[in-house]
Parts: sequence; structure tokens; C-alpha cells
Amino acid sequence: MFAQKMTLDIRKQLLKANTAVADGGVIAYPTESCFGLGCYPKDSQAVKKILRLKHRPASKGLILIGCDFAQLQPYIKKLPDYLIEKMLASWPAAVSWLVPAAPWVPKWLTGDSDKIVVRVPDHKFARELCRSCDYALVSTSANRSGQKACRTTTQVKKIFSKEVDYIVDLSCGKAIKPSTIIDVETDRIIR
Repeated sequence: MFAQKMTLDIRKQLLKANTAVADGGVIAYPTESCFGLGCYPKDSQAVKKILRLKHRPASKGLILIGCDFAQLQPYIKKLPDYLIEKMLASWPAAVSWLVPAAPWVPKWLTGDSDKIVVRVPDHKFARELCRSCDYALVSTSANRSGQKACRTTTQVKKIFSKEVDYIVDLSCGKAIKPSTIIDVETDRIIR
């Protein structure tokens, strides 16, 4: 298991990232294909900061990542078992599912939709980050809207060093494209 093989450096980075998020901050961390900007999803100010940093309209909504389905489940409206099984069979992976959002989920996460995008990433550090925080995290690519997503710590620092609260200094996965987004109810590929 990743947790057993973590170096002291990785443990320190997890602690610093967790502290930044717990304090209402925004972090940059590696995922399967690029760095993500993340925060605690229920913190409206942190989410608004991410949207400002990216120059992203709030109407688009955001992706949540979790270490497992249990972390994501509170954000999802009750689904039939066969849809849950479909999602579980695809994870961990760079596959995100567009699902009906639970009624309480705020518009700063869903945007103009009544759905939310969720994923259990196929990046060990990203999953461990959610596990160690003990909750799902916002995950949106680290870039300004319309620009290429950052794939290295150096790129993230060049754009966001004075604007985010912590940057994890680890590598992204080998995926070339961002996660595929599929509507869980229709199987329509969104991205």
C-alpha cells in the first residue's frame, strides 16, 4: 500500500497540504495527467478563490475527487445499485462520472447544473491526499481558463506561486489527456 511506502518527504507534503486545506486554503497537487487546484468543497470562499485564480465561470461546476466511493457518496443523489457498480468498476482511473447531485450540494460545486462530476483518481498521492484529509477535494486543472494545464511543479510555481497556499512537489501521472467525463445515467461522453 502507498501509505506504507511513503517517504518522510511525502508525509511532510501530505501534512502541509492537509493543513493548508483545513485552514481554508487552496493547494496545487498532481493527478493522473496534470496538476489540480483543490480545496475543501464545502468552503465557499476557497472554491471562489479557485474560480478567480482560473478565471473560470462558476456556471461550469467543478470535479470532486475522493480516495473511495464513500468520500464522494454524500455529494451524490441516491442512485440505483447498477449505476454505482458501473462507477466502482471503473475506479481508480482517469474516469470521472457526471452524476445527479444530492439536494444539499451548493451551486458553487454544481454550477448551472443539478449534477456533479466525481472521480476516484488513479494517482496514488491524490488518493492518499483525500484519505489523509478524510474528505473529498475539489479537483480542477491548474491553469488559467483557455491555457494548457500545468504538468510540473515548475509550471505551477510560475503561474500560481503567490496565489495558492501550498504546492505539492511531486510528479503527475503518465496520462496525456484529462480524465474522461461520462454521464452515469446515459453513458454519454462529455469530455
